[in-house]
Amino acid sequence: MTPAQFLGRVKRGDIPPVCLFLGQEGYNRARCKQALIEASPVPMERFDAGETVLAAILDDARAMSLFSSERLMFVGNAEAALPRGRAAAAAASEDDSDDEGEAGSGPSAKGADLLGSYVKDPTPGVTLVIEASRWDFEGEEKAKSERVRKFFGAIAEVVEFRAFDAAGARTELDRMAKARNVSIEPAAAEALVEALAADVGRISVELEKLALYGRPITAEELPLLVPDARESTIFGLVNALGRRDR
Repeated sequence: MTPAQFLGRVKRGDIPPVCLFLGQEGYNRARCKQALIEASPVPMERFDAGETVLAAILDDARAMSLFSSERLMFVGNAEAALPRGRAAAAAASEDDSDDEGEAGSGPSAKGADLLGSYVKDPTPGVTLVIEASRWDFEGEEKAKSERVRKFFGAIAEVVEFRAFDAAGARTELDRMAKARNVSIEPAAAEALVEALAADVGRISVELEKLALYGRPITAEELPLLVPDARESTIFGLVNALGRRDR
């Protein structure tokens, strides 16, 4: 599902008991995580799959809390839960034929089996979120991301955090600007998206700063207000977009 679909479910109170956060894009992932925190009556509990084996985390999820019937458990670094040989192959792009981890033995493989059992019968009141954000969906990392998805295949509710394209970043910029009462002319908005490579996380940070400016942001003023973008092609973009906007 998309981040927007997940946020809609959280807003409706339809939060899945187990879900996988997959992908590198950080802005929407932070929004989804914050939505869960705000919807939960209890603080988030954080786990690192590189420090605690998946089987132990699932045992913890099965345990009844003495203080609350509800829990929000967030498991980061989920790639570390893959069988050792498989994780090494994904990280180093080694040949799977040399991987005894592909045989599905060892504690990590047992964790996958236990995860399948847990998903079929999750603990009431417990929300378990597993985050795998190390690899992207495309390019050289595509196979690694697919290995992660396959290992956690028992989880039906997967939220994909994909990078924004320019059009999507512009739409999100407009939404954020409206929410923050920032007036930015179209040419300046397009230039900002281009200069920051459609990185919505960075765009959000810059909009927070621009909100302090207190007046409409024009294409001519933008290079003076976004110092980090000066080294890019923003000056040429502003001139070109400004002329086109007129």
